Amino acid sequence: MVKYFFKRLGQALIVLIGVTLVTFLLLNVIPGDPVAVMLDKNATPQAVENLRHEWGLDKPLPVQYINFVLNAFRGNLGTSYFEKTPVMAMLLSGLSATLRLGGIAFIFSALIGVVCGTLSAVFRGKLLDRVLMIIAMLGISLPVFWIAIVLQIIFGLKLRWFPISGIKDLSGYILPMVALGSTYAGSMARLVRTSVLEAISQDYVKTARSKGVSEAVVIIKHVMRNAAIPIVTLSGTQIKSILTGSMIIETIFSISGIGKIAINAIMVRDIPVIQGTVLYTAALFVVINLVVDLLYGVIDPRVRVS
Repeated sequence: MVKYFFKRLGQALIVLIGVTLVTFLLLNVIPGDPVAVMLDKNATPQAVENLRHEWGLDKPLPVQYINFVLNAFRGNLGTSYFEKTPVMAMLLSGLSATLRLGGIAFIFSALIGVVCGTLSAVFRGKLLDRVLMIIAMLGISLPVFWIAIVLQIIFGLKLRWFPISGIKDLSGYILPMVALGSTYAGSMARLVRTSVLEAISQDYVKTARSKGVSEAVVIIKHVMRNAAIPIVTLSGTQIKSILTGSMIIETIFSISGIGKIAINAIMVRDIPVIQGTVLYTAALFVVINLVVDLLYGVIDPRVRVS
C-alpha cells in the first residue's frame, strides 16, 4: 500500500505539471492582450510596455512558464492584474465560501440520495419506489440554473422565506444548497438503489435472513457495506465537483466562492487568477481520486492493491 501511495503521488505531480503547461499554453495562444484590456485605448506605447514589463509579459513564454511553476511550488501564484491582490489570498478567501456551501450541499445530497435509494430498493416495485425514482430523475434532468431561479422566485421573491443573493446567515445557504445538491442527490439515489438491489440478491444476505437477523441489520450491516464501493466512487466524483465551486450557483446567488472568482477572471482574462483556479481544481481532483482509491481497500477487504 505504501509503494502504491508513493507511485500515485508521483503520477499526481506529473498530472499537475501537465495541467499547468496546458493551461499556460492555452491562455497565451488565444487572441487578446490583458494589457490592452487593462489600459485605456489612448494609452501610450511606452505605458503599455511599462505595464508588460511590470507583469513579466515581455519575457519569453518558456521563461514565464518556468517562473510560474517555481513560484507555485513556493505557494506564490502571482498577483491579480485587475484586483491587485495576491491570487493565493483570493483563492483562500473564495475557498472558505466554497467549502461551506459545498460541504453543506454534499451532506444534503448524500443523506437524501442514500436514504431515498435504499428505501427505493427495499420497496422495489411499490408506489414509494416509483415516486422516489421520479423525483430522482427530475433532479438529474432539470438544469441547475433553472432549479436555482425557480427557488429564488418561489421561496425568495414570493414567500420571502430565504434571501436570494449573498450569505449573511445560515438561511442564506438553504436555496443554493438545494439547487446545488438536487442533481447529485438524484444521481446518488439511482446508484444506491442499483447497488443495494444487487447486494440484496447475494447468498450472504439470504444466509443472514435465514439465521433470523432483523431486516434493518441485514440492510445496514451486510447490504450497505458491500454496496459501498460504487457509492464511494460517485461520492468522490460529486465532492470534487462541489468543492471546486459551482460557477453557475455562485454566480446566480452572488456568492464569492472559487467558481465566481474563476468566472470573473475569465471574463477579463486575468491570467494569474485563471491559472490559480485551474491549479487548485486539478490538485483537488488528484487528491480526492487518491483518497477514494485508498478507501476501496478499507471498505472492502477483497480489494487489494498490487
